[in-house]
Amino acid sequence: MAFLHGDPFIAAEGWRIGVWAFAFAGLAGIFSGLLYRAGAAIVLSFAAVIAALVFSIANGWSVFYILLAAVGILIALQLGYLLGVTTAVMVSRLRARAVFRSLIQSLFKQDTAP
Repeated sequence: MAFLHGDPFIAAEGWRIGVWAFAFAGLAGIFSGLLYRAGAAIVLSFAAVIAALVFSIANGWSVFYILLAAVGILIALQLGYLLGVTTAVMVSRLRARAVFRSLIQSLFKQDTAP
């Protein structure tokens, strides 16, 4: 209802916004990790910290909660990036192993015909 009274920030339950912020930060980290984009992860880190600071200050949080929100968002982003890079490396290794295996099998194919 605060939005109807002219408040520029929509009043929402803080835990829901926090859950969505952590989910989006984690997904952004995963996608940038899957693409091996370290530069994107750095830019996303700055954007996440700025967004956390602006949102926290707008809601009138104390300095401790502002820092806690910023660090929490960064942790979610970096863990997502780590998960994305790990997944990308595993997929590329599995693809390379499958290509290598098929190449070896085609080179050393044994004919069973007499």
